[in-house]
Amino acid sequence: MTDNPQPLDLEDIEKKVLKELPMVVGDTYTKISEEKRIEQVIKEAIKLTKEEIKQRLKSAYDFYFLYRDKPDLLLKHHPEYNGDLILYRNKKRKLFDWERIIYNEWLFKIAFKDVLGDKE
Repeated sequence: MTDNPQPLDLEDIEKKVLKELPMVVGDTYTKISEEKRIEQVIKEAIKLTKEEIKQRLKSAYDFYFLYRDKPDLLLKHHPEYNGDLILYRNKKRKLFDWERIIYNEWLFKIAFKDVLGDKE
């Protein structure tokens, strides 16, 4: 996890938990019964996942509030969103022309895209 706020990425959480789980379970895993091992692995996986999700949600929240009402700052730090922002603005302008609201709505969807999916 980086110190810079990032949009939520659930796939990355899964990768991190699967990578770290064997290190967390460690030596005690080989010293207990199979039933207890399974229980321990499940508990550790849930614990790691919960902690990682908390961190990632906070990062996505920070990402949204850092760049809210600041499209120039977002594009300065994340130029990869320029094309998406232009497309989203053009699509929404057909309905109304409230630039700040359009931008903030788009930014929220970027920050929490893995939770919201492709909802319009």
